[in-house]
Amino acid sequence: MTTQALTIETTTINERIKDCATILFIFISTIFVVYVLPKPVGHLLVISVSIVFFKSKKDYLWLAYFFILLIDPGNFFFNNDLTAPFRLPLFTLSAGISLSTNDIFMLAAFVKAITSKHKYRYILSRPIIFIFIYSILLLILSLLIYGTSLGTLTFYLRKFLFYSYFISISFLLKNWEEMVKFFYLLFPFVFMVFFFGIYFYMTGDYFVQLFNPGPLRDIFLISMEGVKRWNGIGVELLLICFITSLSLSVLKKNHSNYLILVGLFSYFTILLTATRIWFVVFTLILLMFLYKSKRILSKMMVPLSLLLIILILVINFNPRVSYSFTKSAERVTSVFELGEQGSLSTQQIKHKIENRMPKVMKAIAENPFFGWGFSDRARSSLDDDVGNFSLVAQVGIFGFTLFLYFWLNYLRMMFKIKGLFSKDSPYRTIFLILIFAFLGFLIAHFTTHQFFGLTLMEVTIYFTCIYIFLSECFIRRALKVNAIKKFRGE
Repeated sequence: MTTQALTIETTTINERIKDCATILFIFISTIFVVYVLPKPVGHLLVISVSIVFFKSKKDYLWLAYFFILLIDPGNFFFNNDLTAPFRLPLFTLSAGISLSTNDIFMLAAFVKAITSKHKYRYILSRPIIFIFIYSILLLILSLLIYGTSLGTLTFYLRKFLFYSYFISISFLLKNWEEMVKFFYLLFPFVFMVFFFGIYFYMTGDYFVQLFNPGPLRDIFLISMEGVKRWNGIGVELLLICFITSLSLSVLKKNHSNYLILVGLFSYFTILLTATRIWFVVFTLILLMFLYKSKRILSKMMVPLSLLLIILILVINFNPRVSYSFTKSAERVTSVFELGEQGSLSTQQIKHKIENRMPKVMKAIAENPFFGWGFSDRARSSLDDDVGNFSLVAQVGIFGFTLFLYFWLNYLRMMFKIKGLFSKDSPYRTIFLILIFAFLGFLIAHFTTHQFFGLTLMEVTIYFTCIYIFLSECFIRRALKVNAIKKFRGE
């Protein structure tokens, strides 16, 4: 390596360390403002951040910060609990109409994006536009025919508007380097969440309880013979960091221990949650990565050994942890007992079919072709825990066809670009990782967890936007590096 190249690499590492220190400082400062200082200071913080964001040239840093606030690692901000004593500021515009901190930052990002000089056209623009046009049709039907109260309209539009991140992310992350910097800012939070998980199993309490945040009504989930199961950690953070760290490690000639460590910590952290569907999705991606990167196994031994030592020490020296880990393992591995009488997986599916599915199926039967859109009927019927059935209830058969068109176009695009590269090309491995990840999303969507829709949780929508942009960034990078001038993904 030449002296000049070494200097450039060192500068890049130093810049990443400085950026990581900055976002961690901002995150900790936000916690301090919310928990220690008077509430008006929180409103001042949001306004100040918005102003700084508009003037900043490091859009990748602020977009990462906005994503972290949506994820809410550690449950510090109680984004989904309006009555929580400690949460991010809420801006009340009038009776019944207010904007959350995340709403403010989403709108700020969109305004900055559309006023910037940099523009971007998605390879998948056609299916995305088709879904958007159909969404407008559903909005009109909801207003004029189905009946939509102001509360429901506000509730759904607030969520739907987060799809503006399709524009904000692609316009503000101007090149490959900024996209990589964005993800390197997320990676440290994987280790933070892992620590929160270990703390939970060692003490039985959430780390945030040290800050005396009041009752954690919806965070605790009792489901393992009276044992508290860790919940609410933001699977989207772990998932996007897992996929990205493994993919970026493939591009490193000697592979990066840090990237491999991020991937392993993401995987082990999701195991701590004892969530069956995410165990399936993460394992599917990991198996593809290991199959295509056999030479990397030796590199994984050090970080894997470190992780195992930590887990063994924690489990052996704390009986509470040992028991909780045993119950978590039983819950996760019950996915292999699906269909067997008495298994946890079979019981869970039976519960959903008998208790959660009927109202969704009834809504589909009453309006099978167009769906209930943004109406009051939709709000009383939809349930994202029954996957694709909830999507059909909202968008109907016509809307489902458009989502199917989007899924097939994504897969066709990825298989087409994969076919341009030889078997030993690192980009071929990356595209296979992305394909298997997307197939994992579809498995989740068609079984238990609605992954695609118009009005999902804001963080899920942000995840979808960044994942599609990430996929296209890898495509454009591969084409540029290999001097391939023409490619049509649709």
